[in-house]
Amino acid sequence: MYYNQAITSLLESVEPHASVEALSETLLKGHSDGDVFDLRYASRYLKVRIRKTDWYGRDSELCYLVDYTMQHKKVLSLQEILSHVPAGIALYEVDQNNEVKCTYLSEQARKHCHIAYTDMDSFEALMSVVHPEEREMAAKSIGHAIVSRQPLDIELRVIDFDGKVYWDRLELESHVQDDGHYYIYGVFTDITEVHKRREQLEVLSQSDELTGLRNRYALRYDFDLFVQQNLTVMMLDVDHFKAFNDHFGHEIGDKVMKACGQAVREEFGNCYCYRYGGDEIMIISLSDDYDLMQVRFDQMMQTLEEICAERSIPSVIFSCGIAHGYCENGEAVRECFRRADRLVYINKAEHHAAEKELRNEDGA
Repeated sequence: MYYNQAITSLLESVEPHASVEALSETLLKGHSDGDVFDLRYASRYLKVRIRKTDWYGRDSELCYLVDYTMQHKKVLSLQEILSHVPAGIALYEVDQNNEVKCTYLSEQARKHCHIAYTDMDSFEALMSVVHPEEREMAAKSIGHAIVSRQPLDIELRVIDFDGKVYWDRLELESHVQDDGHYYIYGVFTDITEVHKRREQLEVLSQSDELTGLRNRYALRYDFDLFVQQNLTVMMLDVDHFKAFNDHFGHEIGDKVMKACGQAVREEFGNCYCYRYGGDEIMIISLSDDYDLMQVRFDQMMQTLEEICAERSIPSVIFSCGIAHGYCENGEAVRECFRRADRLVYINKAEHHAAEKELRNEDGA
């Protein structure tokens, strides 16, 4: 059994009384010609390759050993640093056929992507945790980034092992080394809480706090939903609301508008309902059914009276305008809005005329 000076020095540096026979047994046990493997011996990290050879006419096994302890310590130090980085880090190697293999996935990346340790080498496993509704989009976006070598920044929903949905931000950056190897660096950031806050802000920005209905900004946001649709648009306006506020005070006026919002939500919950102005409410149904909308309006007024009675606040009367028809384009939608608005004021004028007639009768 022969050991060169490097092996002897290695053993002495590891342990002064280390046995070369013990090392031989460790090297050869369970291994055969052509095997390449990592070996931790005492405090050293070794890369080992075994070759069968004819050594002076005798069958022998030749072991090549490379001590990579220092490199291993550097890797461990890097991993320790990355474990404290809030975002996850991933490294992908891309071959000549644009096939992608994940060669490194930090602990934080595993947490953000909710990937098991056994799946760290599989790009397919990484994609499998993407929400099914976004998987095709993600595959196309990442595929384009790989082929074009352009940076990518997308937000994705991912699903963990228990079926819980998270939001991750994925940033990819391409890098081609001098030797021609093509790598993609990925950064994963868990933005679930940020996304929740963003959704909450979006809801708040599109909601009217007083009535609980959607606001004018939300109407602009929803506008495209009404193009090329059969619509029935109802515009409501509280009669004499300014005089009502002047007489009862704005606090009571606010309570009445809250009651109006509740009545509208209860009777038109499956429609698009907006506080269009101070005392104006718009209701949009994706159907062309004038008679049904009129019936629902009567039910809503009855509900409003009941709510006002329960809260001991004065009831109000709405002037109502209903327009309906098929809206081919945006201008047709706006014209439908305008027709409903004009009909409100026609109805309001009728109310005023009726009130005037009643006052004249009372005076007579």
